[in-house]
Amino acid sequence: MIRVGDRDQLVSVGAYRAAAYDPQTGKEIWRVSYADGFSNVPRPVFGHGLVYIATGFQQPSLHRGARRRRPATSPRRTSRGR
Repeated sequence: MIRVGDRDQLVSVGAYRAAAYDPQTGKEIWRVSYADGFSNVPRPVFGHGLVYIATGFQQPSLHRGARRRRPATSPRRTSRGR
């Protein structure tokens, strides 16, 4: 659960996408897809207005949401580590 402005968001990470939902209504707020998702063990981290997601298997990558003045609607992939 993260707090963006005055709104709570439940972040859910899956094998090939992550999404945030309104915990009161279940409505999807945003989602991001990534082709190399697998074994997403670490939980997402939220800080400085960004959501960080570690994905991959044997070739991990790190994804972060786009920084916006309003709640993010479409986070973007930014870097890949090895």
